[in-house]
Amino acid sequence: MTGLKRTRWRAAFSIVFMAIPATAACLRPQRAGAQDQPDVLITASREPQSLDQVLWSADILTRQDIQASQALSVQDLLAQLPGVQIDNTGGLGKQSSLFVRGMSADQTLLLVNGVRVGSATNGLPPIELIPVDQIERIEVVRGPLSSLYGSNAMGGVIQIFTRGGARRGFSVDASATGGTYSTFDESLSAHAGFGRVWLDASGEALHTAGFEACSAPAGSPPGDCFGGPPDHDGYLNRSGSFTAGIRLTPGWTASAESFLTSGHTDYDGTYSDSTQFLERVTSAHVDGRIAKGWSVHATGGRDVDEADDFLASAPVDRYQTRRDSASLQIDGRIVRALSLVAGSDWQGERIGATQTSAGFVSPIAFARSTRDTTGTFLELHGATGPITELAAARYEHNTQFGDHVTYDAGAGWRFERHWRLTATWGTAFHAPTFNDLYYPSYPGFPPSSNPNLLPETSRSVELGIAGDWKTLSWSLHAYRTDVSHLITYAPPDYTPYNLADARIRGVELSGVWHRGAWTISGEATGLDPRDHSPTAAAAPGTAGNLLPRRAQSSASLDVRRRLFGRLEVSARGRWEGRRYDDLANTVPLGGYFLLDFLADAQLGRGWSVEGRIANALGRTYYTAAAIDNPPTSAYYNQPGRELDLTLRYHFDSLQR
Repeated sequence: MTGLKRTRWRAAFSIVFMAIPATAACLRPQRAGAQDQPDVLITASREPQSLDQVLWSADILTRQDIQASQALSVQDLLAQLPGVQIDNTGGLGKQSSLFVRGMSADQTLLLVNGVRVGSATNGLPPIELIPVDQIERIEVVRGPLSSLYGSNAMGGVIQIFTRGGARRGFSVDASATGGTYSTFDESLSAHAGFGRVWLDASGEALHTAGFEACSAPAGSPPGDCFGGPPDHDGYLNRSGSFTAGIRLTPGWTASAESFLTSGHTDYDGTYSDSTQFLERVTSAHVDGRIAKGWSVHATGGRDVDEADDFLASAPVDRYQTRRDSASLQIDGRIVRALSLVAGSDWQGERIGATQTSAGFVSPIAFARSTRDTTGTFLELHGATGPITELAAARYEHNTQFGDHVTYDAGAGWRFERHWRLTATWGTAFHAPTFNDLYYPSYPGFPPSSNPNLLPETSRSVELGIAGDWKTLSWSLHAYRTDVSHLITYAPPDYTPYNLADARIRGVELSGVWHRGAWTISGEATGLDPRDHSPTAAAAPGTAGNLLPRRAQSSASLDVRRRLFGRLEVSARGRWEGRRYDDLANTVPLGGYFLLDFLADAQLGRGWSVEGRIANALGRTYYTAAAIDNPPTSAYYNQPGRELDLTLRYHFDSLQR
C-alpha cells in the first residue's frame, strides 16, 4: 500500500470515529398479527426475531421514518443508512444502483413482500421505480445472507413491504406534493379491518419534467453528452398496491399482495433515449401453527419486469422477464435454548427479448432463456442467558452452475445490561446474469457477453459492539469481505470477465441521541474496496485500484427539534467522499456535501403540511459518468437546489 493510499484509508476511519452516531430505528415484522411489535425484525432470519437477538447489522425505516424524511425516491431513503451508497444517472426515475458494503447492485438482494424483484436480463433491482408512498416499511440487513436467500445476497438483503397490515378499524391517508422541476406527487391509501378480514388499497401518481440528464462536456456545443439537442428528461410513474388477508382459524392466516408500477422515463443515450416500464409483483402467504411452538409458512410469488426502449419515439427493443418463486418453511423450538428455521425454495426465471429495425421485429437470440434454482436451508438459533448463537447452511442447485453450499455462523454477548458484542462469519455467492452470459454478439462489435463466466463467491467476517441507554444508543461494526471471481467490465470493449480477487474492508458507526425536544442522529462509514488480484492476474494497471463508484468515506448528520408541540424542524447534512467511475481509476467522481432543511407542521384534525429545501447550498455533484474517456469524460447531472411542499391528511377511526 502506498503512502497516499494509506493516508486516505486512515482519513476514512478518522471520519467514522469523529462522526456523531445515527439512528437504529424501531423494527417491525412482516407477518399478520405481529405488526404492532416495535422491536421485531423478520428479514435477518426469515422469522420474527427481537432486536436484541439479531446478530447482523440491520436497520429499518418505518412508515413514520419514511414520511419524516420527505424523500421522493427509495434511493434517497437508503442513502441515509450506514454502509449504503447510491449512484444515479440523471434524477428521478433514472437508473440507480445500490452499493451495500461495497457490493454492487446485483450482489444485494431486493425483495418486495418476500418476492425477488428486478430484471433477470441485467440483474439490477429497480429501486428507482418504486414510489415512496407505496411503502409501509423497509428492512435492511447488511452481511452475507446466501445461507437463507441463495444467490445475490452477498452484500445483504433489502426488503420492502407495501402498505397494509392486519389491524382493526378504518383509516385513510392522502397527500399531494409540488416542487421544483415541475414535480407533482399525489397518493391515496385506505385500510379496512373488520372481523377476521383486512383490506388495503393505495394508488400514487408521480410526475416530474426533470432536467438535462447528461450535459455536453465543457467546450462542446450546447446539448446532451451524446450529441443530442438540449432538453428536459422527464419521468412519469403510476402505481398501485392491494392487500387482502383473513384469519382462517386460531393460529392460521392467509394473505395476498399485489403491487404494480408503470410509466415512462426519458434519458440521454445513443441507442435509446426513453423507456416505458412495468413492474408487477404478486404474492400469496399462508401461515399457521402446526404444534405447540411450531409454525409453517408457505409463500408463492411472481415478479414481471417489462421494458420497451425507444429512440426519438421509434421502438428499438423490448425486454420481458418473469420470476416465479415458491417456498415452504417451518420454524419452532427444539428445546428451551435452541430453535430452528428450515425450508426449501424454488425459483424459475424466464426471459424474452425482441428488437426492431427498419420496422421489422425480430427476437434477440439469447443462447439460453430459462433457468431454475432450488435450495434447502437450515438455521439454528441458540440462547443461553446473555449469549446468543447462530449457525446456518444452505444447499442450492442452479441448472446453469450446478451446486453451491453456503454457511453462516455467529455469536452475541450482552453484558453490563447496556452493552453487546457480536461476531459473525459467512459465505455467499452470485450467479451471472443472462446478459453477462448469453447476450448475442453482432458482427463488427466486441463480444457483449461471456459464457465462460464463473459465479462470484465471497467470505465475510464482522465484529460489532453496541451500547443502549435511555437517551443514547449507538453501534460500531467492522468487517472484511474477500470476493473471488468478481464480475467486472474492462474498457474499451466492456466484455464481462471475472476479476481474480477483490477485498473490501469497512467500518460503520451509527447511533441516535434524544433528550426532550431534541434528536440528533448520524452515521459514518469508512470503506476500502480494492482489486486485490495478483498483478499477473489483474487487468493491466488495475491491481490495488479502488473498485468503481465506491466512496471511501461517507457520513450524515440529522438534527431535529420539536417546537410548540406541533412543529418539527430539522437540518440534515450528507457527505460522500471521492471515488472513481472506472476500475482503471482514471475518471474521478469528486466528493460532495449536501445540506437539507425540513419542516413539518401539524395543523390539527389529521392535517399536516411539510416543506423541504434539498441541496440548499446548490452544489453541483456527480455520482456516475456517462462517457468515461478522459479527458472528454461526461457526467450524469444531479438535482440542484429543490423546494418541495406537501399537504397530508390522515384519518383513523380508532383514534377518533
